[in-house]
Amino acid sequence: MLSLTLSGCEEQKQTGDQAPQLSSASLQFEHELTVVRPPSAADIAKAQQRLARLNYDPGPVDGVMGDKTMIAIKHFQVDERMEVNGELTSTVSGRLKKRALKQQPKPNSTNTAAISSSLADHAPKLINTAGPSYEVGDSYVYSDGRVETVSRVGPERTLWETADGNVYTAYRNFVLPPISWKNGTGGGENRIQPAAGPKWPPAAIGEIVFSVTSKTGGASVDAPLSWSGKWHCVASGASPVTAMAGQFEAVVIECRRTNPEPGTWKKRTWYYVPEIGHYVRQVDVIHGTGRKITVDLVAIRPGGKGWPPAARGGLDWAIQGALDAGDYEQPVEWRSSAVGAMFSIRLTGVVTVSGRADCRRYSIKREGPDQMKLFPAIACKTLAGERWLTPGLDSGSVSPRALRG
Repeated sequence: MLSLTLSGCEEQKQTGDQAPQLSSASLQFEHELTVVRPPSAADIAKAQQRLARLNYDPGPVDGVMGDKTMIAIKHFQVDERMEVNGELTSTVSGRLKKRALKQQPKPNSTNTAAISSSLADHAPKLINTAGPSYEVGDSYVYSDGRVETVSRVGPERTLWETADGNVYTAYRNFVLPPISWKNGTGGGENRIQPAAGPKWPPAAIGEIVFSVTSKTGGASVDAPLSWSGKWHCVASGASPVTAMAGQFEAVVIECRRTNPEPGTWKKRTWYYVPEIGHYVRQVDVIHGTGRKITVDLVAIRPGGKGWPPAARGGLDWAIQGALDAGDYEQPVEWRSSAVGAMFSIRLTGVVTVSGRADCRRYSIKREGPDQMKLFPAIACKTLAGERWLTPGLDSGSVSPRALRG
């Protein structure tokens, strides 16, 4: 067994991953038609201070409108149900000031924007290991080409960003449809009755029944008819499944919809793997034709929120080394004093791909206090390539749609 250790990493400042719970109220889209003047460095610095106080992680307070600050403003705009463009306008500044005044730090509380976190705080925290679990920065790739990244997490809700720039809010319980979404100049929401929705796991309470009503606004959003209607969902015991990401013991969760629209799904089945905290396969049966549409999980890339750059590079180096070695018997182990967890990288199989590329299936098992989790993935290298690349995430890699499992 090859063991790799990285130590002496410098601490970095880290803001909290979690943020105030996202609202499921009706979306009201606001558009600012004019901008009086571009924000000054002082304006940007003040906004960065307020974003940090509200746990939006704008990066350093330096008065520079960098990528992290723009992303933080987008997250704030989503929560405020504003137009999502990442611009620091006078309206955004006013909303930030109002929110920051309402959320002054409590006496003797820890201000994560003002002090460096301890090494232990660099380690990712799982919300609830019993059910679906998501961590800021983790990216999920699917066989239909979708790529989604966890942007923020709360006690029950998660904010996702898609590769094409759209955002949506969803319950950790992925059986439920999205709560709200923004797409271009439009958006919408789903209203679920009962309002709280079914709790996780569905197996604990037998069959669950709830209704979904969709509402949209703006010109760029498709009609929501594919979601509306009454749903009947039930979970069964563990069942083996061979998906694109590997072989697993999965909990099978099946939902049926009453009177679905023609051409939309009437039965949807998820194969959920607890040690991953997510599903590895989704199968839809289309109403009217009986056609089955299967979408598999291709890869989960750990985001490494709060890690020092040396730790990020160390894990990538270990992954590249394991894939190059091609040893399916012995895993490669890697650890870092800045992360506080052990990572075991194990090759689990090969994947057929359309085109001239070598694709291998592997998994990253993370072990540490409150950090147990499995990250399955696929990486490919072309004959002329020097690095293993993740389909859908890395420039120059093969398309997830080209994989044949």
